[in-house]
Amino acid sequence: MPRTIGASRGFARRRGSKGHFCCTNAQIAIAWVAAQGPDIVPLVGACKRERLSEALGSVDIELNDEDLASIARAVPNGAAAGYRYTTALLSELDSEMRPG
Repeated sequence: MPRTIGASRGFARRRGSKGHFCCTNAQIAIAWVAAQGPDIVPLVGACKRERLSEALGSVDIELNDEDLASIARAVPNGAAAGYRYTTALLSELDSEMRPG
């Protein structure tokens, strides 16, 4: 079930009666990657059909300059950095997923 992302999260442009995007966080993230330039293509991996269907829903999301600025304020460059997993968890992952 999609979550509503609204002005309280900093990602809303007035849309519909409540002025919210009606999409998931993943769809916003994929739309943001696609909006980074004509030479940028989001690569989406999905293990389940419902995740693929969710990801494909991002194609219908058009982020304007105001949306992109709102996202940039909420998540500035460099705010999300580092490894996804701790060192302890990395030792349990497939060797191809280990950094460096």
